[in-house]
Amino acid sequence: GKLLDLQAAEEIDHFRAAIVACREFGYALEMPAMTMQSEYLTILRKLHAVPADDPDRPARLRAILEGHHRIRDFLALAALGGTEPLLALLAAEELEPGMRVLRAAFFRRVGRDEEAEADLVHCYRVLDEVRIERTSDSHTATARLAFYALDYLTWDVVWAPIERIKHGHEYQALAAWLAECYGHKEDAAAAYRHLNAIGSGMCSVAEQGLARVGLRNEADGGRDHDEVSSAS
Repeated sequence: GKLLDLQAAEEIDHFRAAIVACREFGYALEMPAMTMQSEYLTILRKLHAVPADDPDRPARLRAILEGHHRIRDFLALAALGGTEPLLALLAAEELEPGMRVLRAAFFRRVGRDEEAEADLVHCYRVLDEVRIERTSDSHTATARLAFYALDYLTWDVVWAPIERIKHGHEYQALAAWLAECYGHKEDAAAAYRHLNAIGSGMCSVAEQGLARVGLRNEADGGRDHDEVSSAS
């Protein structure tokens, strides 16, 4: 995450080359793509170039996003103005719960409130799993976020456990984006501040989010240059 936050192009290239070399030696390494802002902008231009009336639009959008299907990728692209093409793709997909909450936020952002609510209500199933059996932090976070957006849980109840998820920066960013899309600027600001620290891998998303919720001064100069704890 630190290299991404610093946009350290040379170091990222070296890291990518090392991963390729390890794979050539037979090591089955599965590493998420380390995508820089300039690369996201290139992807975004390609997404916007696909005509809205193209009958093959979802397939073409999916091909452009090959290798970039994580929540982080979608949030980074959305923060740059990619909500519409991303939603055009997600609307045609069967999604896992975290991405379904993200789609709900996208629906809400463009005024499709009934579809947003349907996605959130679907996450009741996740809550049932949480009640019945021990499950992952990501599933618990997804359920809490859905109930937050439906006004069944307060931000304090939702954010405290998500903030503590080890390596949970994607879900912390999802919490910030969801709060922003539902008009809870103070809640969103709290999460964006948490993410605006070198090492989160989400500094660009956090800076843009702080600017959108009216805290541009913090976005420009409020970054914590200490590495975030691995437990955050």
